[in-house]
Amino acid sequence: FAARVLGAAAGRPVLATMAVRALVGDAPTEGPALVDSGALLLRGVERPVDTDVLVIDGVDAPKVPAGAARRGNVPAVDETLVGRDRELPLVEDAIAEGSVVTLVGIGGVGKTTLAQHVGANASQFPGGVWLVPLAEQSGGDQVAARVAHELSVASTAGESIVAGIVSKLSGRSTLLILDNCEHVIFGVADFVEEILASAAPVTVLATSREALHVSGERVIPIRPLATDGPESAAAELFRRRAAGVLPTFAEVADQEEVAELCRRLDGQPLAIELAASRMGSLRPADVLEHLEERFRLLTGGRRTAVERHQTLRAAVGWSYDLLSESERRTLDRIAIFAGRFSLDDAVAVASDGSVDAIEVVDQVARLVDRSLVESHETEPRFVLLETVRAYAREQLGSSGDAERIAHLHAERCRALAASILRDSPGPRCGELLQEYRLRTADMQEAVRWALDVGDTNLAVEITTDFGWAGVTWNMREAPGWLAHLVEEPPADLPERWSAFLALSSNRASHVAGDPSRAFQLARAARTHDPAEPWAREALSQLHLFGGRQHEALAEIEAVCTDLGPPTGPARVPELWIHGNHAQALIALGREPEAGDAVAGLQRWAEESGSPVVRAVALVSDGLHAIPHDPSVGLAALQQAIRISEPIGLSVGMLAQGRLAEALIDVDPLAAAAELATFFA
Repeated sequence: FAARVLGAAAGRPVLATMAVRALVGDAPTEGPALVDSGALLLRGVERPVDTDVLVIDGVDAPKVPAGAARRGNVPAVDETLVGRDRELPLVEDAIAEGSVVTLVGIGGVGKTTLAQHVGANASQFPGGVWLVPLAEQSGGDQVAARVAHELSVASTAGESIVAGIVSKLSGRSTLLILDNCEHVIFGVADFVEEILASAAPVTVLATSREALHVSGERVIPIRPLATDGPESAAAELFRRRAAGVLPTFAEVADQEEVAELCRRLDGQPLAIELAASRMGSLRPADVLEHLEERFRLLTGGRRTAVERHQTLRAAVGWSYDLLSESERRTLDRIAIFAGRFSLDDAVAVASDGSVDAIEVVDQVARLVDRSLVESHETEPRFVLLETVRAYAREQLGSSGDAERIAHLHAERCRALAASILRDSPGPRCGELLQEYRLRTADMQEAVRWALDVGDTNLAVEITTDFGWAGVTWNMREAPGWLAHLVEEPPADLPERWSAFLALSSNRASHVAGDPSRAFQLARAARTHDPAEPWAREALSQLHLFGGRQHEALAEIEAVCTDLGPPTGPARVPELWIHGNHAQALIALGREPEAGDAVAGLQRWAEESGSPVVRAVALVSDGLHAIPHDPSVGLAALQQAIRISEPIGLSVGMLAQGRLAEALIDVDPLAAAAELATFFA
């Protein structure tokens, strides 16, 4: 009979379903036999069907087409995976080595796409690769039933669903892709533990906002795509998707705008795809212009996508709705930060009478676990993706608590600005340069809020402290935040008005290159408060730069006397005042006062351990030595430059300028090179 059947097939394979195998029973040791050939999509049947191929006396039967015979239900992948060159081999190695691998990341980051690519190319699982979408399951008790459905496991009286699944999978190595686990995380964890305990040859690849926390689990974080310019992975994905609605997009679009849009979208694949779908009628610049309304603009995802991936709001809302009430409250509050923040920052804005500091710390950790907050790899800092921040701020605005949290944020920025100013000339000045850069966006936002609510005093205080700290590293953007106040001063002048005017004078001199305006502002600062040290420092520096050493000395000599010898921790403006004082004395040839001033700075450098004081002392020492021993003086200035350059100290620019002046008569070519570097 078997021979007649094979003959009728005329060289084509003869297949039998599992129902036929059940009727035939165990295969005989000789003669015809049924050999497992995998799962096939049969005409008129929706799901793949497990099949055997008929063979006689061990003679190979005609081959079933490899693509058709592949067991499982993972669809074939017909496009290249963009930007996952690092993650793809990591996941492939992980499923080859371990039994449970979880891809963790925020919604829309591409976890499902990556898992499907891995599954579609996994050839080491004779039991097949089975995709189990869990997005529609409403309870953890439905997980096993959904897996059974995908595997076509029929329920059997007296046998649990998991037992039926184990029986189905026994004997053949299988990969289960459990997709979208976060909302049924406990049910998934229980199911996986049961499968592992059964010793069935099953590997689980899960996608979730958070880890399953089961034994042997390997967690692989999936981050947004790189956004470093027009050739980045994010920009490439944008171009590919945009070409689907505008075939000429790559040729006609401004690629710098594409790169900026991808950066503003955090490199998040879902957001990029939604924005790219708009390119039939909009330009990247149009989307950028209206990105404040991203949740209204970025809609209309693929019709085949799950509902929560149809719009950006739905994708973020899905993750947000899975949080507890206290976690939502904490997320809403920490969304007030525009940049990276520390745990202390989070506590400052999120703790209150009902939530203590320990609870806030715990909730931030949970939000990191749930992929809604990103932790920095090398330091205890956190950041929200811009899309998550925008969503959480919407919720904060609806809560009625926004003004209180914004005020707490501004007060936190006030304290941080004062702290950075205090420590900027100290031994940690190199570390603080990074801190300064990271805090700039939050400082600016706090100042903007203070102005909006009419608290000019707070706005000026934050700007003044943060701005004078920035002078240490030649960062002078802060006073520009309040430039309008300089032109139209408020009727009720803030407490720090004199120091703020002096800061604005410094910016006018170094950024705008307008010495006349700089003098005007510095004199106004001194007039407003003759005792303000920052005003005296600003005027003395302007006089020094203009070659008016007598005037420079007159501005600060009395201040130096009041301050006493430089000693103790490095402080500003004392440091700049003592440096200006020494340079004025040197220029005027006032000995022994000039030598004493230089020696005082050198002692202070040794005592304080501050590279800033050290660089200022070297500049003064170099200027003092050049008339008597040019080689020693030039070496001191060069050493000041070497200390300053790695940590961006502004005193390094002063040293370069003085070095160029000193070299003009000695080595004009070297002087020209130093001047070129100085002006660059």
